Amino acid sequence: MYAKKQFGGFGVCSIIMIFVILCMSTFGILSLVLAREDLHLSKEAALATEQFYAADAQTDEIIERIDKALTDCVESVLQNGLSQAEYADLAAQSLAELFPQCVLSGNKLSIDVPVGQTRTLRTQLTLLPFTERNNYRVESSSVIADFEWEGEESPAFELFPRNK
Repeated sequence: MYAKKQFGGFGVCSIIMIFVILCMSTFGILSLVLAREDLHLSKEAALATEQFYAADAQTDEIIERIDKALTDCVESVLQNGLSQAEYADLAAQSLAELFPQCVLSGNKLSIDVPVGQTRTLRTQLTLLPFTERNNYRVESSSVIADFEWEGEESPAFELFPRNK
């Protein structure tokens, strides 16, 4: 008369609940690991930015001192009635004495300031004739690597390899 009912759904619910808990635990651990790596990358980016702006400020101080030295040279040239060639010689001598880290080639001046341990901020100036309003013109400013990058020798992964 009365049929016996079997209650077999209890085991399936437990297995699904365990599976959901494992998935949520796995995603939680992955989120924690990714957040820690993001924090590490953010600290490295902040340090690199801080080093760049410190080098930029140092470059600005050097350029300010260069401008002062060139202004002194211009005043000397105007007082003594010297020519443009004599101004160039006087400026080159003055810059070589005051700034041995700078490289002067003709009327081009290169200033290298280290940015951390692996990069250099290179600023290129063009020295203008003493008859110009300004003493120099900034041509470029760039960060260059102090090391040569060595790539892998193995071929790159190809999603769709070409037939050879």
